[in-house]
Amino acid sequence: MSRKPASRKPGYFLFFGTWYPNNRLVFGLLGLFIQLGVIWPLYAVFSGAEPFILGLPLSFAWLTLMLLLAFAGMVYLYITDNTRLDREHNERVRAEYQAESKGQNGEPN
Repeated sequence: MSRKPASRKPGYFLFFGTWYPNNRLVFGLLGLFIQLGVIWPLYAVFSGAEPFILGLPLSFAWLTLMLLLAFAGMVYLYITDNTRLDREHNERVRAEYQAESKGQNGEPN
């Protein structure tokens, strides 16, 4: 049995055979950057005690920036996921309403 290749959905990406919205890809890439920012590859560049940024040593300011980026990424994911889910719910309700109204009248509106 041959399987038909999945066609591209606008606004989604394919990962291991499952379609995910693009906002999750952005969040995943941001999470990867944050992970690299707090371990060896990037943290070694910012591990010094000087200069001071807003009164914080550079290493602490860098970790604070990574924490703020993680918070901003979660807010972004929350807002965009809720918007997408609301849109999909509204489309589903509209389709159900149209199907119901066709069934009662026998003809489309």
